[in-house]
Amino acid sequence: MDAMTVIRWCIGVIGISIIVGTPLSYLWYGILCSIMGIQRKLPRIPTIPLRETGQLTGIVERVFFTVSVAMDLSGTAIAMIAWVAAKNSILWPGFTKEGGSAQGTVSLLSSIGSMLIALLGAAICKGKLF
Repeated sequence: MDAMTVIRWCIGVIGISIIVGTPLSYLWYGILCSIMGIQRKLPRIPTIPLRETGQLTGIVERVFFTVSVAMDLSGTAIAMIAWVAAKNSILWPGFTKEGGSAQGTVSLLSSIGSMLIALLGAAICKGKLF
């Protein structure tokens, strides 16, 4: 592995998936809450150490899927969809029996935003953007 490849992987995994991805995910979550007209369940600014389990989950899922996509692992897209479905079914079982809930919709769209950040990190790792 040459030096440029190592640099790209560090930028993609550490820089994008962790350092840029965490505040960007928070921003996206805040925008979605505003659009949907619901109150935020997370603090406006991420806390250190990470007090909310969702913060750590978001970081781990972005790193995992960044590496998976960058390594061209078979079935990664299906795994991303399955992960979003499983995570949201645990957090918001059935959304509600009467229909979709605003909080469930924000959760679902936040997860998809996190996956998009992972894809961006993977594109950098693969040398498609940097």
